[in-house]
Amino acid sequence: MTEVSTRIAALSANLDKAHLRFEKLRTDNDTLKKRVDELESRLRRDTERLDILQLAYDKMKMAKSIAGKVSEKAEMKHRVNELVREIDKCIALLNR
Repeated sequence: MTEVSTRIAALSANLDKAHLRFEKLRTDNDTLKKRVDELESRLRRDTERLDILQLAYDKMKMAKSIAGKVSEKAEMKHRVNELVREIDKCIALLNR
């Protein structure tokens, strides 16, 4: 009976060790799951921010291409002023 008692005690000790290891692994797993959730949330925020910045960059590129060079800017400003004057004339004619 002593041999059986010794084996049962050893088995019980191994079972306790396995249970402690299981609980530690479960805790580690929960911690890692929380970390994954945090990182996924951060990735979503960063992706949204990247999309917003990309859109702003595209708009800036388009504005620069429209504006062109410095000499073209003056010409464009002159054309806009002419168009505004024409619109003002049309409005004045409509108000008569």
